[in-house]
Amino acid sequence: MRNAMGAFALLAIFACVALLTLPAPAQEETTGVKAEGTGLSFGIYSSTLADCGNATCAVMRTYLFPMQNASLAAFCPNATLQKSAIVLIYPSTQSMGNGMAGKVRLALSSVGLSSIEGNISSAISSRRSVIVAPSGAVPEGLAKNAQLLMDEGSRAVVIITSEGKEIDLEGNVFAENGTGKWEAIETVFLEGKDWEAAAREAAIRAVVPAGINKTMFSFAGGNRTFAIETDGAEECRLALFVSGRLERFADSGRIERANGVLSCPDSVVAGKEWRCEFYPDSEAEKGRTLKFTAIAQDENNGKIQIGSVDGKIADGWSGAFYANFSHGGDYLVKVYDQFSRLHAVAYVKVFGLEVKQVNAEGNRYEFYAMLGGAPANGMVEVWIDDGQKQQYPVSNGKLVVFAAPKSGKRVMHFDIAGTGADWTFEAQAGGFAESYAKYAIPGFALLGAVFLLLRAGRKAKYTITFPDSPLIEHDIVEVGWEQIITAWKKSDDARGGCGLPAYPQEMASCLLLGKEVGKRICPDSASVLSVLRKLANQGIFVDCGGIFIPKNDMGGFAPNELGMLRTLHDLMLERGLPFARKKVVRVHGEKLEFAVISGKENVLLGMRQGVARVALFESEGAIRKFLECLSHTEHDDVKIRMALENGVLVFAVAERKGIEQLLP
Repeated sequence: MRNAMGAFALLAIFACVALLTLPAPAQEETTGVKAEGTGLSFGIYSSTLADCGNATCAVMRTYLFPMQNASLAAFCPNATLQKSAIVLIYPSTQSMGNGMAGKVRLALSSVGLSSIEGNISSAISSRRSVIVAPSGAVPEGLAKNAQLLMDEGSRAVVIITSEGKEIDLEGNVFAENGTGKWEAIETVFLEGKDWEAAAREAAIRAVVPAGINKTMFSFAGGNRTFAIETDGAEECRLALFVSGRLERFADSGRIERANGVLSCPDSVVAGKEWRCEFYPDSEAEKGRTLKFTAIAQDENNGKIQIGSVDGKIADGWSGAFYANFSHGGDYLVKVYDQFSRLHAVAYVKVFGLEVKQVNAEGNRYEFYAMLGGAPANGMVEVWIDDGQKQQYPVSNGKLVVFAAPKSGKRVMHFDIAGTGADWTFEAQAGGFAESYAKYAIPGFALLGAVFLLLRAGRKAKYTITFPDSPLIEHDIVEVGWEQIITAWKKSDDARGGCGLPAYPQEMASCLLLGKEVGKRICPDSASVLSVLRKLANQGIFVDCGGIFIPKNDMGGFAPNELGMLRTLHDLMLERGLPFARKKVVRVHGEKLEFAVISGKENVLLGMRQGVARVALFESEGAIRKFLECLSHTEHDDVKIRMALENGVLVFAVAERKGIEQLLP
């Protein structure tokens, strides 16, 4: 009877693997040429004001090549943006050293800001300039004319060696006389004799004023759209930081909004219909018969015509457009009339299907799928190139695909209810025989292992269901907590032995083996999860947000810290980057480090000069709560704020989407 069951199991699994393996269509192998970048290219290729739900946004289409691990500071001030710099030639304090003006000009040039040298007279009469004064104290002439600088759209950045001092044209230093109240003057403190660092900091302040209300983005390069809310600003600036160092900046130029209003949802889900209400400037267009057409433009300037409405314009006239996009992205929806006049612009972010590779082993491909910004669930249609489509289940974002593509460059396509995504990869030689040899589970090994489990389980306390397959009759065995810890240790060793929490399915795959090497028995991961929760309640394991670790192996880390480190570990492992379980994880070969933070006192602890730090938090809410606790007067809090403004410190949520854009 048991031999018959084993034979049935063998045939059932053989049929399952055969059904799940995706064949690639026969076609010629293609080759491509990879373009090599010759330097950093960054800028804004288009900008506009648009309706963003109930707000107005500046929308900037941006490019960065070659691909970089960068962050972006975006701001749209109501005041004037300075376009050039004047390095002030003026007496300085003794500690400033010689040649400081040259160092400042070099630092300004390195970030793309042109400069000239000038005296105090030319400086205070300049318009829309930033005056950089390496004088050690605030020049008296700037202090007396601070209001004039503001009136002319200029401002000053002064490198100082001590607080509260002014210096006159004779080089005399004296206590300041109310300088601090002027918004047009800000200071950079010279630490010791690090003149180059002070010059770089002054260059940053020349581009990004201290205290400016800005939005930080991570930017991995390529073409990308950034949208930030603005209140009456006519121009915006994007400042690019690479590894915490300001590299370039780009200005949008004057941006204006159209006369009409296009009221669309600010974000929608791909595959679902959404509606925009259009209100033209009825006062200006009253009495005219106009035909309005809505056109959506994606990040690559591809255009989609949404629809048209027409009518004779009167007070209160409005029209509606309906759209449904199959792919996610950032879209500008523009409304034109039959004379090609622009009447309204709206920015809409479409959350589509996002598929990221997690792991590949032989012909088994594991992905993390998100639909509409949330983990995907349901059935996914998958096919390679123009091959046959197959259905796969996705649960809480986890998607496993078995495929045997021919070697060469291939594209795997995914579709959920009409919402699509693509993944391009380089397939290695392989096929069905390799897939079957690797993943098929012979029936006699299955039954033999279960028999051994039943014999060994007389003293066990926890029940596990075998196997993890709907095609085979389940057996229930008992295991002890020591075996669960051993399974965790094996799964951790397989990931490099870093001492991190493991997913229930990872421990399930390491829990039990048959007599023959390689003939693995996979328990039902749901039953393993149930056991882990019981062990967590008993204090043997610790739940770190759906992943588990033995309590004795936590090493002084909090559960949330280990959960964040596991996410970081997986992403670094995918990129071949060394990882060590520490509060601060340094990225080998890069001026970048990640830190898991508990308390304000540790945010800047151990930071190295020239190295950018990414502080990881559990959620956006945790970041907001942290920022709300920062004062504007306490020394440590001010240092944290300055580090954030300078781009040497970045706050990020410990999730794949956020971290992978920061890693090289």
